[in-house]
Amino acid sequence: MHNDRPVLYDPINVNVTVKGRVLMDFAPDKIVSITKNEDNFISVTGGKGDVLLTVNANDSGEAEVSLLQSSPSLGYLRDLAERRALFELLITDTNNDGAFIINTQYAYVKKIPDIIRGGREGASIPVVFGIPYLERRVPGVSEILAA
Repeated sequence: MHNDRPVLYDPINVNVTVKGRVLMDFAPDKIVSITKNEDNFISVTGGKGDVLLTVNANDSGEAEVSLLQSSPSLGYLRDLAERRALFELLITDTNNDGAFIINTQYAYVKKIPDIIRGGREGASIPVVFGIPYLERRVPGVSEILAA
């Protein structure tokens, strides 16, 4: 049976803020993607088929945004990367289905964003943030969930 209510997603409700500054001029194909660097568990199978599951303590991850080549945010992010700065990164999605908040005080730009010049439609420039402790908080839920 299907749900009679359509799911509404509004990209306006997704925001990425770096050191208090809201990023602007995202590329049309992607605002942000968030990835954990490693699996939650490490599995080892012994010679007779016994399995040991170990909790992986690595909770680091990455967030990648795609900005238009004309985005005023690029100069700011390049400057942070050149200075090897650590900063607060806040990513919010307030859509009804799938809302979340990611907030870290120690994010960094992994490498200086490329300089790309596109043709008639411009270019999309990826910027990757390193996140030492990636935690996803769901609004309305008191506990913090590992991403």
